[in-house]
Parts: sequence; structure tokens; C-alpha cells
Amino acid sequence: MYRTIKIPFRASSTTIQSLFDIRRLGGTIWNDCVQLARYYYRLGGGWITKSDLQKELKGLYPLHSQTVQAIRT
Repeated sequence: MYRTIKIPFRASSTTIQSLFDIRRLGGTIWNDCVQLARYYYRLGGGWITKSDLQKELKGLYPLHSQTVQAIRT
């Protein structure tokens, strides 16, 4: 179980917009992971491995590789 604590946060509008853009990109990465997993399952009857998924996603997004890895997991 996760607990969420709300804390006040202030930033410039450009920083807030950048954070929203990164959040949208994270959603895109997740959707691509799901799409690839379904494709591999339909193609071969088995799920894609973590290493294969990582190879498929490597270098596609302008985020740090560990960020993509965290979303992928």
C-alpha cells in the first residue's frame, strides 16, 4: 500500500509545463510498453522479456535511461 502526502509546491509556469510534458511522455512510454507486450504475445504466444523490451525502447525517448527503465518495470 502506498501513502500519498500532499505538500505545497511552487514553480514558474515554464517549469510546471515541462513537468506536465515529462508526465505525458511517461504515459506514452507506458502505452508503448503495453502495445509491444501485446504484440509479442500475439506473435509468439509468450510475453516479452524485460531485456527484449529494454532493447526495443532503447534510445527512443528524450529521457534518462533509468527513467525509462523505471516506467518499463
